[in-house]
Amino acid sequence: TEGAMAFFQMNRRSGQITVTSVGTSQLDFESASGNIFIFQVVATDKKGLNSELGPTGHFTNVTIVLEDVNEAPDFSLNQFAAAISSESKVGQHVGAPLVANNEDAGDELMYMIVGSQSQPFVITRSTLCFDIGRASGQITFRDRSGFPASDCLKGNRIHEFNVVCVDSGNLQTSLPVIVTIIQANRNPVIVAPIAQAFIHGIQVPNNIMETLFDFLIK
Repeated sequence: TEGAMAFFQMNRRSGQITVTSVGTSQLDFESASGNIFIFQVVATDKKGLNSELGPTGHFTNVTIVLEDVNEAPDFSLNQFAAAISSESKVGQHVGAPLVANNEDAGDELMYMIVGSQSQPFVITRSTLCFDIGRASGQITFRDRSGFPASDCLKGNRIHEFNVVCVDSGNLQTSLPVIVTIIQANRNPVIVAPIAQAFIHGIQVPNNIMETLFDFLIK
């Protein structure tokens, strides 16, 4: 086929066919316009005679089939960072879905949460606080039995874990994830008027003071 000579070469003495440097960089099953290469090899004797010029030569057709090799998925990001409120509810989405790149057509990808890169199979507080859609790659906040969600949502806490993506051939890649819990702002509508009352020497009813006290210590 046209272009085969750019991808393959033959040792003139041994007859060994090898891939050229161009072929090494450009042969790809997914992007190639054709995956079958056919060309002719002609053998000649020392006098330079071949099958077309005399009885001492011979030729044969060579067919090379480019096979598909499974390639590992990969993430375009080096790290994924997101933040959620300390008042988040179970099922809250954590950022956008994580989507790994995969060049193998028809290959199914599966996502899972594991521990840190140094201890991927160790269950930590962070791995218990979050879940991920096995097919969607969407991280969500979760609540596990015996591990209350409130323990995960304490303000200014940082959770670190890895997301692993595995393809149908068990090749995988991982992505470090950092989720920061942001302390939710509280409504100041109670505090501001009371502060103004103190400034102007106005007596504040006991029931309002009790409400303020409860608000400040929470």
